[in-house]
Amino acid sequence: MTWYPIKSTFAAGEVTPAVSSQTSNPLFQAGLRACRNMYVTHLGSVTTRPGLGYIETIAEDYYGDARVIPVDLGVEQRIVLVFTGGVEGDLTDSLVYTYSDQNFARFAQLVQNPSFRAGGQYWTVVEGSGAADVGFDEVDYDWQTEGDNFQCSIGSAVDGLQAGVKQTVDIPIHDAPTRFVYRVLGGGLDNVSGVVRVRMWTLDPTRTEVYNQQHNVGQYGEEAVSIVIPELETYTGKIEVFFDVTPSGGVTRHVIINSVQVIYDEPSVAGVAPAAHPYTRDQLADIQYVVDPYLHNVVLVHPDVTPHTYTLSAGIATVAPIAFNTGGGGDKGEPPHWVSDPNATDGYPRACGANQGRLVLGGSYKEPQKIWASEAGEWLDMSLPTDTTLSNEPFHYVMTAVGYIQWIEGGVRMLHGTSNGEHVVSAQALLVTGADIQVVEHSTNGAAHVQAERVGHEVMFCGGDRRNVYAANYSEELGQMRNDNMTLSSPHITRGAIKRMAYGREPFKILWCTLQDGTAAAMSYDPGTKTLGWHRHDTPGGTILDMAEGRLAGEDRIYAVVRREVDGVAHDRGLVVDG
Repeated sequence: MTWYPIKSTFAAGEVTPAVSSQTSNPLFQAGLRACRNMYVTHLGSVTTRPGLGYIETIAEDYYGDARVIPVDLGVEQRIVLVFTGGVEGDLTDSLVYTYSDQNFARFAQLVQNPSFRAGGQYWTVVEGSGAADVGFDEVDYDWQTEGDNFQCSIGSAVDGLQAGVKQTVDIPIHDAPTRFVYRVLGGGLDNVSGVVRVRMWTLDPTRTEVYNQQHNVGQYGEEAVSIVIPELETYTGKIEVFFDVTPSGGVTRHVIINSVQVIYDEPSVAGVAPAAHPYTRDQLADIQYVVDPYLHNVVLVHPDVTPHTYTLSAGIATVAPIAFNTGGGGDKGEPPHWVSDPNATDGYPRACGANQGRLVLGGSYKEPQKIWASEAGEWLDMSLPTDTTLSNEPFHYVMTAVGYIQWIEGGVRMLHGTSNGEHVVSAQALLVTGADIQVVEHSTNGAAHVQAERVGHEVMFCGGDRRNVYAANYSEELGQMRNDNMTLSSPHITRGAIKRMAYGREPFKILWCTLQDGTAAAMSYDPGTKTLGWHRHDTPGGTILDMAEGRLAGEDRIYAVVRREVDGVAHDRGLVVDG
């Protein structure tokens, strides 16, 4: 006979098929054969990933790549940038779209007190004659609280006597559609029928019924409704929402209602106009970025393009070359070659980060192993000082016996990933300076040109084969840095080749890896509990071009750009993946 073992946890997520018959293996006991479009939580459960939510079409008849960059420009000034790219010689499609809270503050819920908090405030009770003889507590309704579940219990036992609640709300000018959402449950009382009639009327200029639905959910039944009301598409004015029970034939009626909403989209707030940028569609995947905390802009680097900044000021977005200090006078020496003699042959920095108040750039074609660090607090000054002992001045250094610098991550210890290994940068004193700097190789995995992601106290980076994800962290036990292979138990999950990594913190801690094959691999990972589980994601009929976590309108979400073909034409569409 077939034996089906009972699993108490799925915390390991989708694991390698190599353990499919190893029943004593911990990976088998906590793993899944396949986990697609599901989340693995740190508690060991599995939950469905919310569906993709459409935001808007950002480009039509566009077949290039796209890039999503979420940034925090200051106190509560969070934005999400979406880049599309042109082609060499024609940068018409090289635009950056800015999404801010204004773009997403469009959802409006009209019903007041939809969960009946504060004992039914805003709701009017409807009672028939002889109300003291029917229902509950000598009237026809009862506001209930069960844990966090607020609801209204309506009951009536006398034929022809109506019991219910109603509310009148205003619908202003809005974008279609208008949706009516509610939930009804049987009252759970013996020999009592759970029947409710739900109605809606428009009141301007005359009373007109636009919704009438009866639900028989039974004693313990439940039904959730979400429906678009066509008559409200262009309607403005008052509406009345009414829930009632009216017994007949001597049968008592009792029902519970909850989660009542009438929702619509407000007209779009005039957003930030798209801004031109210098990157082609083939260059978008190799852009790295860091936020300037002093000027509140975004530094963008690419090995083929001079460093640029994205700036948002007075509702206007611009992308422009950085005007670095050219040096060559006073106490300043020569600046980096890409400042003094910029050209595509010698190239420009390919990696960027921030450490101890400095902008740190690294790895041009001419000097692939060199690091340039700005003056502390002054990111536009990269020119070497004549006095290298000053602690806050810019400094440069060359890393020996390494390949191209692929990524830079600041923090308590500054880390560099190169094509041949990973390095820790430190100093004998507290601050790293040109006269006090130590570079130590702590591992030899090698990295791809994919920007690293900080996850708690660890740094996640992509291996040179674009298949492995490593976590770099300091080990108190070893007294040095260590790298853990996070894909060791699921090496097949990233066979589509990692293109970009992004870490989402809420509601689940997940590292998202956009793959070159148009899908995504994701790792649920909690640094505190060390729980780790992989799962794969796709969107039917679409190609995921890029995704990243951002916080807009008070919600943490994963934002993605997905290409879909509609009537044979490709569209790049911004989609809410999570939320």
